[in-house]
Amino acid sequence: GLSELQRERDRLLAVLKNLQQHQAAVERTPQASEDPRGEVLGLLLRWRARRRRALEAEVRRLEALIQAAQSADGARKMEV
Repeated sequence: GLSELQRERDRLLAVLKNLQQHQAAVERTPQASEDPRGEVLGLLLRWRARRRRALEAEVRRLEALIQAAQSADGARKMEV
């Protein structure tokens, strides 16, 4: 129901916020001596960017579902 959608949206927003809060520290991470070309770090940064975009997309999808559910609920209340 609506409350489950809202809880999941809020959970994902918290994950996204955490990811964003730590982004600067991740970007300051020096390359490891075992990875002088920075391939592993680059992979991590690309993975984090994909994860951020996926979280943002899912939050938008959930917000659309929440809005639709609220509109439907409002329409039902007007019918009564």
